[in-house]
Amino acid sequence: MGELNHRELCALGVRLLKTRFGCCWAVREFVTHAQESPDCFGAKSCGEETYLLEAKISRADFLSDRKKRFRINPEKGIGMFRYFLAPAGLISVDELPEKWGLIEVHSRNKIRVVAGKPPKRYPGAAPEWAHVERNRWGETAIAHSLLRRMFAGEDVQKYR
Repeated sequence: MGELNHRELCALGVRLLKTRFGCCWAVREFVTHAQESPDCFGAKSCGEETYLLEAKISRADFLSDRKKRFRINPEKGIGMFRYFLAPAGLISVDELPEKWGLIEVHSRNKIRVVAGKPPKRYPGAAPEWAHVERNRWGETAIAHSLLRRMFAGEDVQKYR
């Protein structure tokens, strides 16, 4: 596989969130005032089931991620389900923080969820690896920012 850069890895992550994870919307490298700027973030239609993907292209980037305040205090982070998205072999499962999954990219067309299989259907009772305590304000701020950008300067009445 040719080396993927961070932007390309995030684009794959968004595609994965929409197709395999069933998110109705997903964004990449989205900067807002939500305190955390996710590499990839998506939600299913109810908004209860949210997904965070942190793209890592180097060991140094992965190791420095541990210092983020959202990793030190997981309840301050966004995403009910959280994953690292990285080239195959960069991260091992035993290095993952508690309740984190791992998605390995072998090629642009071969992506494998190695840890933290996404639930096929959210049953209302969260799986034990879900981050139930999380920054819901931050998640809502991302959704609001996305809507603001989509409808900037438009008459939203026409979308009723």
